Amino acid sequence: MSNPAAVKATRDTKERILDAAEELFAEHGVEATSIRSVISLAEVNLAAIHYHFGSKEELLRAVVARRIDPLNEERIRMLDEYERGGEFTLEQVLEAFVGPMMRWSYGETRSSGIPKLIGRLLGEPGFFSKIAPEQFGKIKTRFSQALGQCLPDLSPEELFWRLMLIVGASTYVLRVADHLPSLSNGICGGVSAETATNRIVAFLAAGLRAEASGE
Repeated sequence: MSNPAAVKATRDTKERILDAAEELFAEHGVEATSIRSVISLAEVNLAAIHYHFGSKEELLRAVVARRIDPLNEERIRMLDEYERGGEFTLEQVLEAFVGPMMRWSYGETRSSGIPKLIGRLLGEPGFFSKIAPEQFGKIKTRFSQALGQCLPDLSPEELFWRLMLIVGASTYVLRVADHLPSLSNGICGGVSAETATNRIVAFLAAGLRAEASGE
């Protein structure tokens, strides 16, 4: 039988490594963060990093998955619920995509480190070529299909462009969540997750319904 104390110690060590790596990746970026700095902050040895993750790239995958998996699961859950109801609206699809993100930044599941981490990762050269396709492939497929049902006149190319604009707009709002009061000179202080979601969904829905351009 396994030793509960040993299992807990192993889990605690892994969590300390993930916490340290997440903090350093968010603050300095992946390329600028050394394994030595992760070891120092987590107060573990090199063997623990190799045992749990093997490499810095696998450590990055684990850091991203720990935060992004619950977000994507909630997105899929909401989309499934709307689809089971029969005919669904464009606003509902957008709400399923945007709502969980806004609760990260403004709501009850707020985690101030996540927006900073996401902002950093968007500038990492290897993120889009390696991590993003693995992490967001299912999300891209499901939401592309749902958007296509709501906007059947759009070509696959135009639909993809608009999906990327959804990601860009919502990610930017996520990234600047803590800075909205200063950016707006106090106009946007005290924003709630519901308010943020409603505003961005209304904006995106109007853009998605616009005539196709650039073709």
